[in-house]
Amino acid sequence: MDKETLERRNYNLLFTGDYSDLTITTKARNWPVHRAIICPQSGFFRAACKGGFKESQTKTISLLEDDPTDIALLLLHLYTNLYTDSPTALSWLRTTFPFPHPPPASLQNQESITRQLLLHPPTSHTTDTKSLLLQNAKMYALGDKYDIPSLKTQACASFTKRIDELGALPPGFVDVYRAVCECTPVGDTGLRGALARACAVHVGQIGGEEEEEGKWVEALEGDGRMVLEVLRRVGRRGSRVRG
Repeated sequence: MDKETLERRNYNLLFTGDYSDLTITTKARNWPVHRAIICPQSGFFRAACKGGFKESQTKTISLLEDDPTDIALLLLHLYTNLYTDSPTALSWLRTTFPFPHPPPASLQNQESITRQLLLHPPTSHTTDTKSLLLQNAKMYALGDKYDIPSLKTQACASFTKRIDELGALPPGFVDVYRAVCECTPVGDTGLRGALARACAVHVGQIGGEEEEEGKWVEALEGDGRMVLEVLRRVGRRGSRVRG
């Protein structure tokens, strides 16, 4: 079975809920899922489904604290190993997946379109780089929260790609800085490393416009380790230039 056939088969299992043996509840809908697919990839779901936890008895896991679209993207990753930060695909997710199970016939065409957007996401031409970076940071944090290494890896790769493409820090970049510092542990070398590299390259822009200066001061005061890492990288860049 080729990779795309497997992706489509697993996608259909998630969309239809056929043969499911567990339910994940979000604020938007219930997801009938399959323990054999999600538990091997997630330490959180694996532990929840073991004996001794109420979820193993009720066969229901409640994720009401998280954004339903982010959980949809998380589950789609678990079922297909795909990941996208494409605004077009995310917009379709918000449109297609807030329905009760089973999906009404009127959404069958939307299901097909959504699947195609995820299997072959369009190239994003958005100029809202800040939103893309924040989306990747959120998914990285979810990968950490639910112990899904593959999701962390792909979200980090997408975040790094976006941030390395920056010709300058986008407006509101301080919100990205703050989000990464808040959602990752101090010893994290994924998002924090990419963020520190970008700040070192564009250090002259830190502080931003006058209206953002206060936000930068607050953000920088909140995480001394990150500031130290940025300074180290600035120093290394200066040494290379002098050499």
